[in-house]
Amino acid sequence: MLLRRTSISVAFYLCLLLMTPLPTLTFQEGFTCPENWLKREGNCYGYFEEPVTFAQAREKCQKEHRADLVSFHSREEVCAIAEFVSGFEDDKDVWIGLHDPEKDNVWDWTDSTSFNLYAWLDDTERNNEYCGVLLHSTNYIVWDSRNCETKSPYLCSSTPQIIVREC
Repeated sequence: MLLRRTSISVAFYLCLLLMTPLPTLTFQEGFTCPENWLKREGNCYGYFEEPVTFAQAREKCQKEHRADLVSFHSREEVCAIAEFVSGFEDDKDVWIGLHDPEKDNVWDWTDSTSFNLYAWLDDTERNNEYCGVLLHSTNYIVWDSRNCETKSPYLCSSTPQIIVREC
């Protein structure tokens, strides 16, 4: 008797679930970025002048700004960020989310997004340099590798939260 009642209950709730429309998910309209961050195509980008190591930069992005080091996926994004960073009076290379965690010359973004853009300075082997920077000398358009313990400014990026508007 208990088995039959449970089966009916499960079937009832399954029916209800299937008849209930799924919630509509939308990006938050009119979201704002923190002060002094760049707002571009649904993302926020923050530049921080404090020179820190790569690991410290990533930790600060995550813990202090609920973000990650920036990753790039289009030429337009690279150019917009280059213009943004050039607006700060600094002449240092800048940490981005590019790294070679296995030290095997296979580079990834720290946020696990796809690696679909190429902007390396050259094709040379990256000896003992496993973290990526935007080069000041190229107006922040080209990447190069650095020793991860080097202290540099850094770039964070975040996306707005998805919110439920209706059910």
